[in-house]
Formats: sequence, C-alpha cells, structure tokens
Amino acid sequence: VYDAIEREREYQRKKHAGALRSVPAWLLICEAELQEAKAAWVRSERGDDAAALRELLQVAACCVSALVQHGVHERDFESNRGGH
Repeated sequence: VYDAIEREREYQRKKHAGALRSVPAWLLICEAELQEAKAAWVRSERGDDAAALRELLQVAACCVSALVQHGVHERDFESNRGGH
C-alpha cells in the first residue's frame, strides 16, 4: 500500500512540478479527488471496486503530500480518549 502511494505521489510531483500549496488548497484538492473516487464507484459495474480504489489511491497520495509539505500534527492519544 505504501509503495503504491509513493508511486502515485511521484506521478503527481512530475505532473504538477512540485507545486507548493496552502493547507486550504490541499483540502480542496483532496476533496475533489474523493469526489472522483465516489463518482468512479457509482459508474462502476456491480461489484467492481477497482476504479474507485484507483481513485482512492490518489486521495491517499494527496493527503500524504499535504502532510509532507506542511508537517504532521498527531493526535494526543492520552488526552483525547474516545474523542475525534
């Protein structure tokens, strides 16, 4: 899974020339990619999730790219028991 995400990230880096984006821009891009994944699932043949999963890979790569660019802010598991 992680290798596939990294390959997709490399493809996106080449396609977009390593453009720097703001956090809001990343959120909008990731949301658009998720919309594409949902649309692919709706269009797919019954029981065929492959197209949606290919799009979901793009969502994952987008999210990872945003975190790489802006840093990871991890959940505080000790003070956030049972929360979001």
